[in-house]
Amino acid sequence: MTHDRHWIINYASIVMLVTTIPYITGYTVGQLNPLDKNRWEFTGFVLGVEDGNSYIAKELLGSAGNWLFRTPYTTIPQSGVIAFLPYILLGKLASPPGLHIQLVVLFHLFRCFAGFLAIMATYDFLAVFIKQPRYLKIGVVIATIGGGLGWLWVLLGHETLFGSIPLEFYSPETFGFLSIYSLPHISLARTFLLWGLKRYLVVIQNEPFIPKDGLRIGVYWLLVSLAQPITAVVFGLVLGIYIFLSGLKQFIDNRRANPVDHSKWQRGLATGFLAGLIPAPFLLYNFYKFTTDNYLVTWTEQNRITSPHFFHYLSAYGLLLPLAVIGGIYLYKQNRELAIFLGGWVLAFPVLAYLPIGVQRRLVEAVWVAIVALSISGMISLRSSISGKKIEYIFFLIAGFSVISSIFVISFGFLAILRPGLPVYRQSEEVEAFEYLAAKSKPGDVVLSSYQTGNALPAWANVRVVIGHGPESANLEMLRDIVRRFYSLTGNDQEKLNFIRVNNIKFIFWGPEERSLGGWNPSDQSYLHSVYSSTNYEIFQTTLTP
Repeated sequence: MTHDRHWIINYASIVMLVTTIPYITGYTVGQLNPLDKNRWEFTGFVLGVEDGNSYIAKELLGSAGNWLFRTPYTTIPQSGVIAFLPYILLGKLASPPGLHIQLVVLFHLFRCFAGFLAIMATYDFLAVFIKQPRYLKIGVVIATIGGGLGWLWVLLGHETLFGSIPLEFYSPETFGFLSIYSLPHISLARTFLLWGLKRYLVVIQNEPFIPKDGLRIGVYWLLVSLAQPITAVVFGLVLGIYIFLSGLKQFIDNRRANPVDHSKWQRGLATGFLAGLIPAPFLLYNFYKFTTDNYLVTWTEQNRITSPHFFHYLSAYGLLLPLAVIGGIYLYKQNRELAIFLGGWVLAFPVLAYLPIGVQRRLVEAVWVAIVALSISGMISLRSSISGKKIEYIFFLIAGFSVISSIFVISFGFLAILRPGLPVYRQSEEVEAFEYLAAKSKPGDVVLSSYQTGNALPAWANVRVVIGHGPESANLEMLRDIVRRFYSLTGNDQEKLNFIRVNNIKFIFWGPEERSLGGWNPSDQSYLHSVYSSTNYEIFQTTLTP
């Protein structure tokens, strides 16, 4: 067992090292010709750059002394909420000068730490079902860096089948590699989810019921809630599905005059109930805030994380589903509780993926790990009817196909890094303008800019912008049109003045992105005066009072 523990530590370390190389490369490319004013500076992200900038902005809030989250991507008043706590806490470890690079480094240290733990938790969870070390290792590899057949559609030139790109390339909850590669809070939530579920499975199979076991699971559940609240909902759904199906099985057996031992079901119910008491106050707080706070309600409405056409899920999981069915039958003969737990989770996934809520895709979090566990069980069961070597070769082939999508993701990242440009990089001249605002503005000052500039700016300066992030910029579509009109010649001066006053705008950013919106020239306006100027960027301060 010690040898296997060494293996998983080495494997997790290698995965995190490989996923870090693109970021180190990006930073190195950005540092070439440091005296060149036209050079590109690396944002710190190779995919999901818009969200990446928002995470750095959240860290920046923490570094400025904030404990509650208030997004910088809107001018709407906010009361603050306990959210994105890992990033807020990370920010408290950084201080000027060189704040942005510190925050990026802290982000990736967090990513490596959370990704490492997620791989370890995946190993521990799968070990409940898979006792043979060789097959356990295969399962861990597939569960952590595996994917589906999305790469095949890309090679065939069908990148957007049924209106969507393959899930492997944008959905971290569908598999796991994307969160290891770029989204540490999701990795951290999966870590505590899998460790909590593993502990629950151990408890329900052992006599007697001990309350502290339920409390311990509840602590895991709370940690999931703090990292990613929607994953905490998944935690509760998985436990609820098992308790329901296990109870239904007990009821059917009793009706057939085939009474069975109720102790495991009762232990599972009591443990789940007790565990749920720990995160309940925080989850109720979140529910209250996100259903009563005006800004958070708007954010929730805009935060649409919907599932694609079901074909994409079949493409994602189809390689393993036949084996998973066989594995479910085999596992049911060996251990009914484990089979009901995994089987119920996997069978419920199509329902969870299409529940009529805005974040439906988030509800499939970690179901891939359950599918892998069943698939390995299926492979083990087939060894008795098919040549052991033959079935292993087939499974190794499936595993090989599975990791191709992750290789594509890494390759796409390198392509973006080696061809500097927006949004992965920002012009160094623009960054200098950002740093001017960081030095001269007060926390919370409002800056008007284009959407693209507005997304990056709060990652460098503790300011607010009118628009800059899809879900977090309230009333985005309306404001996008207003901002476009502001920078164009079509809007009249009175409209512009009213917009400045209503949004309490203090600075107006004027760079290439803003010039592309229209021919309006802020230099011609009496209510603006230039406070910063370079070759391609200028910043104006308003003289208006709110």
